[in-house]
Amino acid sequence: MYAKSAALLLLLSALSPALASPVAVHANNGVSAPGPVNAVAARDVEVSDCYGCEDKTPVKKGNKKDKKPNNKLGLFKGKKITKENVRQCLHEQGIDNLDIFFVNLGLDISVDGFFAVVDIDVLADFLLALHTNLDGLLLKLNISLDVLLVHLQISIDDLLIKLNITSIDILLHQISAHRLIDILVDIKIDGLLKLLVHLDIHLDVLLTHLNLSLSELLVKLNIQITSIDVLIHLFGARSLEDLVAIIGVDGLLAIIFDPTIGLHIGVHDLLVKLNISLSQLLVKLDISLHDLLVRLDINLAELLVQLDINLGQLLVQLDITLGKLLIELDVKLHDLLVVLDIDLHGLLVALDIDLSVLLVQLDITLAALLVELDITLADLLVILKLDIHGLLVLLKVDIHGLLVALDIDLAALLVALNIDIHGLLVALNITLVDLLVVLQVDLHGLLVALDIDLAALLVALRIDLHALLVDLKLDLAGLLAVLKIDLHALLVSLNVDLAGLLVQLQITLGELLVNLHISLGELLVVLKVTLGELLVHLDVSLSALLVDLQLNLAGLLVALNINIGQLLVQLNISLSALLVELKLNLAGLLALLRINLGTLLVHLKLTLGGLSKELKIPVIKILVDLKITTVDAFLSNLNIRTVDDLLAVVELNLLGKILVSLKATLVLVLSKLNITVEALLGKLGGINIDTLYRKLECGCKPKALGLVNIKIGGIYVSANQGY
Repeated sequence: MYAKSAALLLLLSALSPALASPVAVHANNGVSAPGPVNAVAARDVEVSDCYGCEDKTPVKKGNKKDKKPNNKLGLFKGKKITKENVRQCLHEQGIDNLDIFFVNLGLDISVDGFFAVVDIDVLADFLLALHTNLDGLLLKLNISLDVLLVHLQISIDDLLIKLNITSIDILLHQISAHRLIDILVDIKIDGLLKLLVHLDIHLDVLLTHLNLSLSELLVKLNIQITSIDVLIHLFGARSLEDLVAIIGVDGLLAIIFDPTIGLHIGVHDLLVKLNISLSQLLVKLDISLHDLLVRLDINLAELLVQLDINLGQLLVQLDITLGKLLIELDVKLHDLLVVLDIDLHGLLVALDIDLSVLLVQLDITLAALLVELDITLADLLVILKLDIHGLLVLLKVDIHGLLVALDIDLAALLVALNIDIHGLLVALNITLVDLLVVLQVDLHGLLVALDIDLAALLVALRIDLHALLVDLKLDLAGLLAVLKIDLHALLVSLNVDLAGLLVQLQITLGELLVNLHISLGELLVVLKVTLGELLVHLDVSLSALLVDLQLNLAGLLVALNINIGQLLVQLNISLSALLVELKLNLAGLLALLRINLGTLLVHLKLTLGGLSKELKIPVIKILVDLKITTVDAFLSNLNIRTVDDLLAVVELNLLGKILVSLKATLVLVLSKLNITVEALLGKLGGINIDTLYRKLECGCKPKALGLVNIKIGGIYVSANQGY
């Protein structure tokens, strides 16, 4: 009806110039078109040269017969719009939309009428010229794409070629997404496959552009997929690889795991159905395990549950190590354990490997593993339900190898294990010597490594020094050599005195000296003490010391390289006390020391009178006890060779009594010393003979001392007894 009205309007406009003004012409769809398109028919001019569209015969005014539009083809009677004339015909006729085109067509809007005028090969240019698309054309013709294809007797891909549609973007420019979904329903699966091939895309790409899920598409297509075979057949594929090439990996996985599609098959069932392994599936899908998990939106634990296998079996199936799996999944070991909800022990059980194999597979050190898991060595032992010995056995290393692996020292290891050195030895069931051998250090190196002293080590080992030496098969000298210290430093280190050390070592001082290969004197030097202080430290007497050292007093003095006087100073005792201590008399002392009385006096820095006072023994008794009964014996025993020697060791007030005891005169003694009485008087300060006599206090007559008729100054004089 609308077409007939449009034709009538054209006729009226041809009859009257007044009717040549623009008019609104309505097409079937009610879209307005501008009147001037048909105004050309009302003018007395030639119609524009539309080659192949219309005859070029001039139209005169008033010729109503020629100006009347054709009821069948309108302006394009008997002509077709082709590639060569499409723009010329439409532009020069002022036709720029479908409404105007169909008005000028002058026919009922139909697919037959349309393609009677428009050649299929020019359809792309035609739609472009009219600022529309295939979607608009189908809507105008009120037909589906499927009907159009049937009418034109061409396939969907042929139509796309003719429309120059080479991509999904161009397709969606021609047809709206909503309309395209309806078109997919119309062209069914065969048409869909041809569409995908033509566009060179996978189904998942198309679905993304359509904002449509595969399950929704299959529902719209009224397709129920009940098996993999049906799925492969449905898309015209010959194998799973072909299917992936058509619908893409995501498309395949979406079908498999979408419960609404009806396939109801998991990864495990899929592998069984296809009779392939997981690794083969990944190869067929040409994706990695990580990509598979991402596309399935599951984690590794969920995959293992679906496959009903453990991690070890998965690695076997994939023929990879754990290290490669971590690289593949781009995760850390800690993350893997979290995902699998297991600890390291559970992982080892699942993989049926031990820790050493795990380290090899991961190509990391034990230290790196601890860092990776953010745990301590103690934590590791707890997790693995091992002690340190078991760990070493597992890793096939000794404690030194463990330290190297962890890049720590022994002290750090003990801290990490929260044990002391004793605990370590117990755990390893080794001795300290074994530990030193393994660590390739001596005791000093061990102390340095542990940053402790020997005392702390003994405390840690719960042993004393003796036990340590037994363990190390060392004597004290060897210990000091190893520690590079002396005995004094050892005592300081152990915070003990020498007595305590001897108790610990269960040895005597003599054995200590033998052990250290030193003398008592050297010991005193090392200890920086005197013999007296040593006796105090040891809480022993001198006699006990001599017994301990298996020495006599002479040997002691030799050992100390001192004389008897120096000994008394060191001991801070008197000679009499020494003799009492040693149960000796003076004669015995001199015999023991193999010295004479004179030497003793020199060593003691005493005179004969001083010795007498010291011993509380009269001088005469001393001489008698020593069997000194002659002048010669007297002079010899006292080492008197000159008068000076005599005066140095014998007081004058004692000399007279001694001479009387020896039954000798002063003159005799002086003659043996090659000196005269006169010279003696000079040495004594120029005293006279009487004064000399009084000083000698002999209690005898001058004659008894020979002090008569003595020539002094050329005069013979005698001492005056009564003066």
